[in-house]
Amino acid sequence: MKVHKIKVRDRTVSCDDLELVQGTQGVDAVGLDLDPEWTGLEVTVTFAAAAGNYTPARDGGVWPVPWEVLKETGEVEVGIEGRRGTDVLKSVRMPWPFRVRPSLTVGQLPSDPTVSDLQALVLEAKELKAQIAQTVADARAVLGEIEDYAIAEWSVDARVHRLLVGPVKSRKDDA
Repeated sequence: MKVHKIKVRDRTVSCDDLELVQGTQGVDAVGLDLDPEWTGLEVTVTFAAAAGNYTPARDGGVWPVPWEVLKETGEVEVGIEGRRGTDVLKSVRMPWPFRVRPSLTVGQLPSDPTVSDLQALVLEAKELKAQIAQTVADARAVLGEIEDYAIAEWSVDARVHRLLVGPVKSRKDDA
């Protein structure tokens, strides 16, 4: 999870990163670095966008950016309040809003990942291996028929990857 650090010093607010991505959920959160004036106050963070204002609950020391403000591109303003009971004692707004940038995949289903050059070569080699295996099987079938009719004999020289086909040797040639 990306935590955008908001720093508050003497009611001056700064943030380390103002970029958000449209359509994301549970990816971004806001973390606060508050000066001592905020000690003992109940702190809330409110996100304001065209979709409305949202005040999420604190979750493990951070405030998640609501998915509702990330549905559309545009600006998301952030306000921080410090309360004691019902009284608001501290309140600041970020001087610059977060910017929700368009996502290239919003509304699209994920596609197969892009195949690297090396992966493409491996796939091609596997296809060629399958083609060679089929060719060898076809050749063995044809050569088997030739041998059955005693027209020729065949053998495979694996050292040089050569198929040898020749006339049938008579028993007299073997002697």
